[in-house]
Amino acid sequence: MSRSLLTGEVVSEFEKARDLLVHTRAPNKYMLIDLEDGKVYRGTESGDSSWQELDVTEAGFQLEQVKLASPFL
Repeated sequence: MSRSLLTGEVVSEFEKARDLLVHTRAPNKYMLIDLEDGKVYRGTESGDSSWQELDVTEAGFQLEQVKLASPFL
């Protein structure tokens, strides 16, 4: 099976789910973007999950700040 992303790309879907792990001492510095539905998550230090969903406005603001500060973008 395959899935269509918001970017227009089509990616393979595996039969079994896979875990994506980030090993870090500073979880708040990471963001995760679901390219299928556009939801944005940020690493968190507490709670049951390692990721907290961000409000669309907050996510856009943070991504814009990264774009302005990064010499690579």
